Amino acid sequence: HRVYRAVVRKGGWAMQAELEVPGGYPETAPIFSLTLLKEGPRPSLTPAGLQVGADPKALSAAAAARQAGEATDNALRAMEEEINVFAKDDAKKAGCPPAQLLVYQLWVLLHCASIYMDVEGGATVAARPHRGRDRRLPFLYSADANANSQRP
Repeated sequence: HRVYRAVVRKGGWAMQAELEVPGGYPETAPIFSLTLLKEGPRPSLTPAGLQVGADPKALSAAAAARQAGEATDNALRAMEEEINVFAKDDAKKAGCPPAQLLVYQLWVLLHCASIYMDVEGGATVAARPHRGRDRRLPFLYSADANANSQRP
């Protein structure tokens, strides 16, 4: 196994990806683990709907956990899922040669990180920016519709 580190930056945001390339690559896909290193600028107005009825102690505990570098962001786990679970099949469907799976996964990382940083920064990237209880972001790109959407 070989371990590599990549840092993706956009605006004031920075995200680190640690990837482990197994000895059996490309038969066995690389595994990515994501960490948000630096949060960029966010909209000046916090969406009130996200905090209505929330316990102030819980909000401050979550903020402290984020400051300590703990994983509190479901979007990072969803990005890992896109890269680690879905990318191999998606690459095959797109006609990507097996030896280029890592390149495809890196493209998925850049695509997902860009969407995450744009949405968290207040940009509109899709008609429906979030979906479901975990507020899943639209990481899935549809070339036919030329739009991003959430995975079903």
